[in-house]
Amino acid sequence: MSKTATASNQVLDYHLRGTTPATLTPYLALLTNVESVTEVTGSGYARLAIGTGQFGNAAASGSIANTVVCVFPVATTNYSADVTGFAVYNASTAGTALRKSYLTSGSYRTFTGLNTGDVNTAPGHTFVNTDKVIVLTQAGTALPAGYTQGTIYFVVGMVGNTFQLALTSGGAAVAITADGGGKIMKIAPLTVLSGGTVAFGVGTLTFTEV
Repeated sequence: MSKTATASNQVLDYHLRGTTPATLTPYLALLTNVESVTEVTGSGYARLAIGTGQFGNAAASGSIANTVVCVFPVATTNYSADVTGFAVYNASTAGTALRKSYLTSGSYRTFTGLNTGDVNTAPGHTFVNTDKVIVLTQAGTALPAGYTQGTIYFVVGMVGNTFQLALTSGGAAVAITADGGGKIMKIAPLTVLSGGTVAFGVGTLTFTEV
């Protein structure tokens, strides 16, 4: 999970200036686009107030996780788009996003992408064709030209330890016009229809300081 600039500034002010952030009730929000922090819309949807009731144990080793199930209100219309991530806001509506993250199904992997053959390699990956993944920049490395951070891609063309990425399941591989690398991660978007809801089981919402 990444901190936004607002959250990073609050941490620095607290640690270096002794300025305590304003007391607030944090709210969990569902996102359709993590990079632009675009929140879902749909009747029945509302942010979920969180705090010691949901995160009952103090942070340890730089991480904290939910200790009870976190359940959003029941949708009374279809959500505007698939849920791809979540954010922590400082208000029940509007406000400022403090942290954001993707709905992941695994860990980040370092990968390289080559212009020759439009192929990628990610040591230790467990991807299979049709998996949905996103690519993210990594310090000191540019993404392969042709890829965009936060875009949902589908794994295609698995051959041994190499694979390609497409914009549709089973579609044509996206052309890599210049070599590069970064981080790649499998994600698990959620489609929420009228009458459905989103629930996070105990321990599935983990926040880690990096």
